[in-house]
Amino acid sequence: MSPVVVVIMGVSGCGKSSVGVQLARLWNATFLEGDAMHTGHNLAKMASGVPLNDDDRLPWLLALHSRIRRAVDFRDRLVVACSALKPEYRHVLIHGRMLSDEDDVASETERRDAVAFVLLAPDVSDLRSRLERRAGHFFPASLLDTQLSTLRFEAAELFAHEVPDEDGVFPPPERIADRLASALLGSSSSGGSGASGGSGGPGTAAATARPP
Repeated sequence: MSPVVVVIMGVSGCGKSSVGVQLARLWNATFLEGDAMHTGHNLAKMASGVPLNDDDRLPWLLALHSRIRRAVDFRDRLVVACSALKPEYRHVLIHGRMLSDEDDVASETERRDAVAFVLLAPDVSDLRSRLERRAGHFFPASLLDTQLSTLRFEAAELFAHEVPDEDGVFPPPERIADRLASALLGSSSSGGSGASGGSGGPGTAAATARPP
């Protein structure tokens, strides 16, 4: 199964919305801003500099799961901007329940093929600069370290992993979106799904989406 839903993931300030909007246009998909589905309680908590816990996030993740599941069921292309920092959170997005000890994320190939995760990982100094320049957003730069320490992933989970090039420059949103659209359209025509990426966290070897 080729991807129907693409989740653009990563910490705050990595460019999820910028990439997601452009990818949705190129891929002829609907764009869903995950932040818009947070409760008022969650927004106020983050704005005050307090990180969310799993209990705070679960209703939000379940609401996103409902939209993702509908898109998969009806084969309606959807691009979602969502931090999706932990395997447990990504599991909720796909399955509507928390990850348990019996679940093997890497082996869930059918679901993974329907829902593709793309990690955006600029370097930390770039992230801090972006957050400090961003005016009027609920997420304060003081919470960045908490998100970075929470981020966990395995290569098998990722359709693509975008990191800075050898000169330390992170690709612009339009370039990332164009690469992803080409890979997604290629996987759709071939009936498969491309996957690439590093594992562990931001700053691993550069790897980007490519057609299978």
